[in-house]
Amino acid sequence: MLHKLSRSMKFILSAVIICIFVFVPSNVFADEITAASEPTIDIAEGTIITLIPGEEYHIPFTTGENYELDVMEAEFSSDTSGLSFSENGLISSDTRITEKINVWVYVTAVFKNKVTEQDQADNTVTIKRFFKISVIPLDLEESFKPIAKGLTREVTLSEYTNTQITYEIGDSSIVSLENGILTALSSGETTITIKKKNDTDEFTQTYTIVVTDPAFTRKKDAIAEYGSVSIRNLLSGISDSSEITDLVSSKPKKIQVSGDTISGLKKGTSIVISCTVDGRPIKATFRVTRPYPKGSIKVKESGSNYYYYTNKPVIVQKGKKATFKASGMSSVSHISYAMASQSIATVSESGVVKGKKYGSTHFIATIDYRDYYITTVVAKKKAVQVLKKAYTALGKNYSMARRMDKNYYDCSSLVWRCYSPYGVTFGYTTWAPTADMEAYYMYTHKKMKYHKAVSYKKLKPGDIVFFGPSSKGNYGDIYHVAIYVGDDTIIHAAGTAYGVIQSNYTSRMKNVSCIARPF
Repeated sequence: MLHKLSRSMKFILSAVIICIFVFVPSNVFADEITAASEPTIDIAEGTIITLIPGEEYHIPFTTGENYELDVMEAEFSSDTSGLSFSENGLISSDTRITEKINVWVYVTAVFKNKVTEQDQADNTVTIKRFFKISVIPLDLEESFKPIAKGLTREVTLSEYTNTQITYEIGDSSIVSLENGILTALSSGETTITIKKKNDTDEFTQTYTIVVTDPAFTRKKDAIAEYGSVSIRNLLSGISDSSEITDLVSSKPKKIQVSGDTISGLKKGTSIVISCTVDGRPIKATFRVTRPYPKGSIKVKESGSNYYYYTNKPVIVQKGKKATFKASGMSSVSHISYAMASQSIATVSESGVVKGKKYGSTHFIATIDYRDYYITTVVAKKKAVQVLKKAYTALGKNYSMARRMDKNYYDCSSLVWRCYSPYGVTFGYTTWAPTADMEAYYMYTHKKMKYHKAVSYKKLKPGDIVFFGPSSKGNYGDIYHVAIYVGDDTIIHAAGTAYGVIQSNYTSRMKNVSCIARPF
């Protein structure tokens, strides 16, 4: 009985299996077989592929069991400069891409059956896909430019399809970088190393980042009329690469802004200069001053508001001292000095000039950011006395008729009145001879040094320069005379329109006929 039941159950089970086999749709197995053997492109429609410039992306596909790639073609939605495509599905991006590009790619791949010999139409499989290629430069120069202490900046480290981005900070006490936020912690300089790693390669790029602490050196400052200064020279705590933006003057008619330079235009107070340095807003208050070297003469250019000063030289004996002084300064004014030749003279921070050896040079006195050129003369005692006396006449009137009156001069009376108190009378003790007579006197007393024009470098302070046609011993046509000061400068009574002025020797050299040396 048990045996029969067992045979019956076997029969029933067999029948069930047969039924199941008969009623399962045949295309289920067919699809599984086809899926395993036919080619595919392994990328979903609408996928976004993100690349670094210079990176390649190979369109992933499988050929199946009996197929091979016959041809793959691509169409691009926009200008493809920077991208190239090869028939095996390799998309390459150019290393020179500097701005993000987005291109939709439409790919058509045709796979050919290697085994069957059916008609061509039945022998191929065509697959189409579309996806986006985004090429995003990892350019962090902007992110890692100087930043002021205490500020933050967003740093975008893009996510790429095949490349992993990591970073290392050299000194974490200077900056931190967390969750894409760069924080400037303390002043200094450090490095941030960016690592780019994909399946086959690893690249590193190191940036230097500077944290600054910008501020105006002087919160209250002065700038002279027609003085100018770069804003960088007014700041402390910055670097050579610091970025200065938004430079503004609260009173542009008093202080003008041009580029990164401010210029004094007109005397005034309470002018605010503001700017942003490495992201930090800062400001200072200025006044516009009208300083000038003491004893100088103000000269206004014709047809212009611009003026300059004719400055008296500093004249000292060897081993002696003289102090440069200025007027027109304010409580916030400042002055600095730079001597051209320190072998002839030196100048201290307080303006004390000391003569070291005979000769002449000059120094620049910078008062409230305006430069003043100051001739500096080191000479023997009598020459120093003559030159100092000559400069008491600077700016005085010219008159031939009143040449011997107080505050009036012509060229030869200026020379006679400067030299005669110190023993050079040109043969006359009560009145001044003419320029040609002074030249003849110098010749007959063996004081004529040159009978032609020579470089100012051969002249000495206190030499007498004569102008006009002449030959040795014959000076009747000489028409003008001047005193050589030093550093290519003469002082002379130049005419009714000018009075007593100082001029450049070299510019008048072509008219020089002879030069005397009294001392």
